[in-house]
Amino acid sequence: MKDSTDYTLAEFSEAYDLETDQAERIFNLSGPSKVKLDVFMRVYKQPKAAENLFFASDR
Repeated sequence: MKDSTDYTLAEFSEAYDLETDQAERIFNLSGPSKVKLDVFMRVYKQPKAAENLFFASDR
């Protein structure tokens, strides 16, 4: 049974509109955790948003 805090590969690929090979590479490196994958994708797709997420309190 899949944990609701995890993605399946298909869910992850669809959520971020990724090609299968790209989704597999990232998924295999990170594992299925939604938290880890969502944070990674925020950095990967929106570097400026990631700066705000990680460094907003430093300003």
